[in-house]
Amino acid sequence: MSDKSIYKVEFHGESEYAGSQYFYTSIAAIYDDFTADELGIKVSSLRNAKASRRTYSNKLVMISRVRLHSKPNKAGERASIPPASDKPG
Repeated sequence: MSDKSIYKVEFHGESEYAGSQYFYTSIAAIYDDFTADELGIKVSSLRNAKASRRTYSNKLVMISRVRLHSKPNKAGERASIPPASDKPG
């Protein structure tokens, strides 16, 4: 089984995004969609917090690093995707 990590961003409190959850493959990708003010933490501080724990939480957001489990491909059985046609229909 292949294991990778993703970041779950869950807004709470008085944020305009309260109750929403978003998933990202990197910390940098989170900051492509949200500002440090919206998250309540700067990117450098979040990286430092991530180094010491799996979950960071403040009054606006909870950011967790979670494992994503996937089944490995068997050698030689890769899915073949046909090329897209330039013509509609």
